[in-house]
Amino acid sequence: MFSFALELIRYSMGKIIALANQKGGVGKTTTTINLAASLAALEKKVLVVDADPQANASSGLGVDIRNVELSIYECLVNGEDASGAITQTEVEGLDIIPSHIDLVGAEIEMLNLENRERILKQILTPLKEKYDFILIDCSPSLGLITVNALTAADSVIIPVQCEYFALEGISKLLNTIKIIKSKLNPALEIEGFLLTMYDSRLRLANQIYEEVKRPFRDLVFTTVIQRNVKLSEASSYGKPVLLYDADSKGSINHMQLAQEIVEKNSSLTLAYSHRLSYKCSILKMIHVARIVTGATNKAASRYLESMAEKCISNRIYNARNADTSTASASYNPRRNTLIAFCVSILLFIFSFDIVVFSLLFPVMYTRFYPHYPIIPFAPLPPPRAFGHINLFLLFI
Repeated sequence: MFSFALELIRYSMGKIIALANQKGGVGKTTTTINLAASLAALEKKVLVVDADPQANASSGLGVDIRNVELSIYECLVNGEDASGAITQTEVEGLDIIPSHIDLVGAEIEMLNLENRERILKQILTPLKEKYDFILIDCSPSLGLITVNALTAADSVIIPVQCEYFALEGISKLLNTIKIIKSKLNPALEIEGFLLTMYDSRLRLANQIYEEVKRPFRDLVFTTVIQRNVKLSEASSYGKPVLLYDADSKGSINHMQLAQEIVEKNSSLTLAYSHRLSYKCSILKMIHVARIVTGATNKAASRYLESMAEKCISNRIYNARNADTSTASASYNPRRNTLIAFCVSILLFIFSFDIVVFSLLFPVMYTRFYPHYPIIPFAPLPPPRAFGHINLFLLFI
């Protein structure tokens, strides 16, 4: 149950999302800037971490990178406090930790540091309590800085440009995510694949969308970012497109993407909350069954807890299922509760046999082996009167 509580805490705190793709020019920085501004417009507290030495996310949010005194470089290499590097932007509720060109040499300087893959995670973990979302703009590579970002992240958004060459690098990125998930960050998940620079007039763009949608299905965002000149113009003015032209397609697309992410994560948090409460109710039944039978059999208790896990496994599937109607139809709480109750009764019967054996064992032992002392045995169960009372409580 403690592990479930940790999961609930993790989902109720701020979420770190990395935007990564080793191919350049797919829209990582543009998506980071405008998604962050859209989330802030939805009254979310957002922090952007510019982990790209080009510092385009910093300049795109109006930060003068020539006058930056403390950047993500100093935090990674020199161990500076990240709170001192946070810079407020023009958008209310949106802050940024800017980057610097010196970040190019950070990977070499970090090679001799202890736990070099987890440095960024140590920097951002204290900030999760202050922000609803932390977005990391990764550089177009799979180097040590990107590995740090994926290790620190709870999930990753993979922007995919609607062109053929953009598909070739996905397999390498997925392999890197798989390695990081197995060795550095088991909780890392794919938030979704985001189709960028989409032009519905081009047959190629529609083919790319189908190629991505076919294997990844629900992992592909419903929202696509259409090709829009206002996105490029807004970056040149150091503003998100929401402030430059709120009625443009680019602004509308990113607002829809922000709403999709907020709704998805809200349903996840609710599902994990329900899962935790359901788990607590099942464990309470297990505890009552133990009191009734006086059982101390750990194997039986573990078996019942594993059955309880199966009873609530549908909750995780429902939380990740995009179709809420299908998810609700596939889950039957009465059935699962009945299963858990029946298993607790089985534990009661199994443990009752242990109780009978423990009562008869001393009598049988002294009868057949009168010349040998009684071997110390497990603690006897409570008196039968208490057993009847506890049995009544079980059925209540």
